[in-house]
Amino acid sequence: MAPLYHRIIRRNSLFLYLGIALLVTGGGIFCSYSPYESFDLPVTLDDLTIPSTATFCKTGVIHASHNFSQIAKDYAQKTDYNPVIMGSYFDFSATGEELLKACQEIASHNCVPYITLDQKIWRGSQLPDSMISTDSLLAGVYDTVLVEFAQAFSDFGDTVLLRFNHEHNGDWYPYSVVKQGGGADLNQNDTCDGIERYIKAWQYVHALVTNMSNTKVVWFYCVNAESFPKAPWNRSFSAYPGDDYVDVVGFDIYSYASVKSHMKSAISLAFAFCDEYRQMGLQKPVAIGEFGCNHVDDDTEAKGKWVESVFTVALQIGTSYLCYFDDNASDCQFCLTTDSDIAGYVNGMNSNQFFLFQQIWFQLYNPKNLSCLRNRADKIYCCRRQLYPYPAE
Repeated sequence: MAPLYHRIIRRNSLFLYLGIALLVTGGGIFCSYSPYESFDLPVTLDDLTIPSTATFCKTGVIHASHNFSQIAKDYAQKTDYNPVIMGSYFDFSATGEELLKACQEIASHNCVPYITLDQKIWRGSQLPDSMISTDSLLAGVYDTVLVEFAQAFSDFGDTVLLRFNHEHNGDWYPYSVVKQGGGADLNQNDTCDGIERYIKAWQYVHALVTNMSNTKVVWFYCVNAESFPKAPWNRSFSAYPGDDYVDVVGFDIYSYASVKSHMKSAISLAFAFCDEYRQMGLQKPVAIGEFGCNHVDDDTEAKGKWVESVFTVALQIGTSYLCYFDDNASDCQFCLTTDSDIAGYVNGMNSNQFFLFQQIWFQLYNPKNLSCLRNRADKIYCCRRQLYPYPAE
């Protein structure tokens, strides 16, 4: 999530970004890249079409809290649905025991554990106290911690969606490309230092985890829909670690505006990612790692409508995972609280069997939910032809 100050900077950022663009393309100790496309191009839903093999979408929730029973309960009470995927955030201050416990608790609710693991140590602020340099990571300083994490995934023994160093194309996390060297190329090897460090960190952690036996980790490369700064070296896939190190790719998408006229459409926000995905010829499953909308002061229905529109985007893309950030951050009210907010989410879920199929299957395997299942006969009817056989993943 981008912090509050970005919404202030954006209003006066034209000259700032022009200056950065001139700086990073000036040669010498800086990398050179092709011109950066604007996020504000007029685009339509068809512009988001990418190759996708997803037959259904796992929907759920991500939250800063580790009280997964309460998270699942709140989600079900608000939406009348059970999360199929549920997650939270961890960093290098966590222990393997905490990570294992989280996976087990999430799985006890019949959800896929969704673990965001970030290269930092949280001490109440993002910078500078939480910084872990990639150089120290690659030197083995944190190997003991990483082996603990790998052992936790191995002990869990089931599928975990692991999102490592998410939103690295923003400038709010200490492991981001811009904070770990940015567009400079001090060793003049034609690779930006920040990109080089990010890729090396990913591949290093990937090797440590995958070398452990019995791990079923699904590696999720997740950017922010908008890059900050919007420099040529900071595009969505500039720091892509490579197909051998990534199983799923995706993005986080937010509306921070508290005034309707300042809101950006979900379609326009998703375009840059989809455009680059096509240009690279990728065939990876796509996920929306988290999405959320701030409360809009001058239109009580705008938030719900924006949330619903993300489901339209997800359907067009064919996402395999879709998670709502049902929490508040800084002064942003992302929680689904009003009837209109919740209606937007539920309408999005009900819009297509692409989202409903996994819900029906979830309930068929949970006898305690049979009464709820009976109340959804209309949804089962529209999905019944897909229930048997259950498609292989």
